[in-house]
Amino acid sequence: MSGGFGHSSLSQSIDGSTGSYSTRGYGTDWRLGHVFPLLGTPVPSAARVRGKRQAVAAATSFVGLDVSAHLGYRNDQAGGFTDSVGFIYGNDTFKYGEVGGRARLFAVLPRGALTWMPYVAGTLDQRFGLSHDSFVPGFAGGDVITFQNAKTFWGSDFGISARVGTGAIYGAEGFYRASSDTSIAGGRGYIKVPFGPPAGVLRY
Repeated sequence: MSGGFGHSSLSQSIDGSTGSYSTRGYGTDWRLGHVFPLLGTPVPSAARVRGKRQAVAAATSFVGLDVSAHLGYRNDQAGGFTDSVGFIYGNDTFKYGEVGGRARLFAVLPRGALTWMPYVAGTLDQRFGLSHDSFVPGFAGGDVITFQNAKTFWGSDFGISARVGTGAIYGAEGFYRASSDTSIAGGRGYIKVPFGPPAGVLRY
């Protein structure tokens, strides 16, 4: 489960108006899947030696197919405000449930002190119970504007990471999502640093 809040601003080029408003939202997502080995043998993330958890180093390369399905819910809201020319914006609410699947092809490639983990994936998601309403007091035709958004999204994920021994993981990843009326692309770079004794080496 995740949640967040923030503050955003709006600038209209038509009349030069500006304004700011608060945002908040929450979501939950459940995923179930299975990894099918294609080449090599998966290495356990940890083993017990003399009663203590010890890291197990990957000795061979491994290629797998991670197939999974998920079920989630999302609710995002933008607060109302009055812009610099006096136009009133009411609350905006965007909420939906989502079910979908993902097929991810990945590899674990030990090379000296580094373990490389590249991957590429395809996704398909279907939203249900979607509602996107914006309240605008005094708007012609009614105070509530209802938007009709596409409900089917397809896309791809790709990335690569490198783990130094049993320590830090350095990585970069990108994604693309598209529907009949929306296209979204993005990416990120990251560093994950473990605290305390390592519980294992590999996380697929």
